[in-house]
Parts: sequence; structure tokens; C-alpha cells
Amino acid sequence: MATDTTTVPAAAPRTRAAPRGSLGQRLGPRVLPAFTALAILYLMIPIIVMIVFSFNRPEGKFNYVWNEFSLSGWLHPFDWPGLGDAVRTSLLIAVLSTVAATIMGTMLGLALTRYHFRGRGALNGIIFLPMATPEIVLGASMLTLFVATALPPLSGSVPTLYPTGSPRS
Repeated sequence: MATDTTTVPAAAPRTRAAPRGSLGQRLGPRVLPAFTALAILYLMIPIIVMIVFSFNRPEGKFNYVWNEFSLSGWLHPFDWPGLGDAVRTSLLIAVLSTVAATIMGTMLGLALTRYHFRGRGALNGIIFLPMATPEIVLGASMLTLFVATALPPLSGSVPTLYPTGSPRS
């Protein structure tokens, strides 16, 4: 028996182009990081402006216009009149309110867990409400309150960004 030893060359494997997905599928891995970076940059703009203007030497009480570069605000931070008293007052109020909130919260927590009384569920809801309300909802509600009551802006507050129901002069 004779065997045929001729070899047939193997056919080259057919290569198919990789399937191209939709534009959304191709851009998806890039869009979310880019959008996130832009959102973080947008949120950082006020902080960047504050840092830049901390090196400004204001002519008066307000620091809205760039005058000249200065390190005096960083070299002597408590030289502003009244700033030391304001910091001391803020720290005192912070300590007192922390102590008071801790005492009241502990007593209220003990009362809610140990005793069953009428209004316990409502009190639990009232306690949980500030934690469940997003800050943006709280801010929008306060804006509505200020506009509805037409309170004039405080003297020295940000002049054009405080919307009130009353006309500005």
C-alpha cells in the first residue's frame, strides 16, 4: 500500500475585524472620568479663588478686586481687628454646643432605646430628618424662605449673589 505523502497547506485562518460597538460603548470608559474631573474642577473653583485672593492686599474691607500681591495675610493672620475675638467666640460656642449636643443626644438616645412612650416614632423621625435631607434641598428651602420674606441683605454681605424679593438700590 502506497501512501500519499503530499501535504495540503492549511488554509490561513480568516480574520474578522473586531466588532465595533456604538459610539456610546466606545466612548463610555472615557466620558465618565472626564465628566467627573470637570465636576470636581467646577466644585474646586471657589476654593481656588479664595486661595488666590488670600495673597491680595485689599484697599478696604472687601477683597473683590485684585490690587497687589502680598503675604501679609499669611505672615500675620490675626492682625485684622476683631479677628482674634471672633475666633475665640467661635471656638467657645463650638465647645459649648458640642458638650450640650452630646449630653442631650445621649439622654435622648437612652430614652428612645429604654422606654416606650407616645410620640416615640415621631421623635425618631424628627431626629432622622436632618440626616435624610440633602443639603441642596435645605439650601433651596432657605432660599425660598429668604426670598418670600424679602429680608434685606446684611450690611457687608455678598452684594449681587444674595437674592431677595426687594429691589436693590
